[in-house]
Amino acid sequence: MDRQDVYVALRTQINQFESEFISKKVDKEPFEPSRVKFKRCYDCIIALYIPSDVKTNENRSVYGDRNFAKFRGEKAWCICILNTNNGGLFERYQHIFYSFNANYFVPILYVANAFVVPDGFDRNVHTICGRGIHYFNHWIAAYFYDCFCYRPKSVEFSEDGQVRAFYEYNYRIGQPSAHEIEERLTSIIQEAEKKYSAIENQDKSL
Repeated sequence: MDRQDVYVALRTQINQFESEFISKKVDKEPFEPSRVKFKRCYDCIIALYIPSDVKTNENRSVYGDRNFAKFRGEKAWCICILNTNNGGLFERYQHIFYSFNANYFVPILYVANAFVVPDGFDRNVHTICGRGIHYFNHWIAAYFYDCFCYRPKSVEFSEDGQVRAFYEYNYRIGQPSAHEIEERLTSIIQEAEKKYSAIENQDKSL
């Protein structure tokens, strides 16, 4: 799937989740779009919802863009598990988390329309790659995470949300300027939203 198709699929599932939000009893507070998060698990992107009473480390210091920085939560509701190869939806997905710092493996099972709870939550907010459900605030960060070498045109982010480089067909195009970063990311977002709007308008006309 290209990134526009990934965005369309995610938006469709999130919209459906929002329409069923009250009946699912995910949170005591009303649906809040900013609580929708995204996680990359190999060939999947998982859309998550962080309820208002869940502890996270989003108050940690971030030197880059918070949209693209990595965060953690003590639990999350799994909205959907999207296969980015063919657009299919998994009912469940077994992810193996490996901590380089602590040198341990932890299997975490994600099940669509259910809460996912890790084996623990590191309460030190400044620990980036610690126990907890890892996620990004923006789907673009999840789309490009840990797989930039497989994309014809890619973006490499640091864990603090800074753009390290752009890639084209595995060729690294140096350190981009602030203007280039804004221009390229804005273009990606606009292309995806344009495709979603076109499909949505087509559906309404049927």
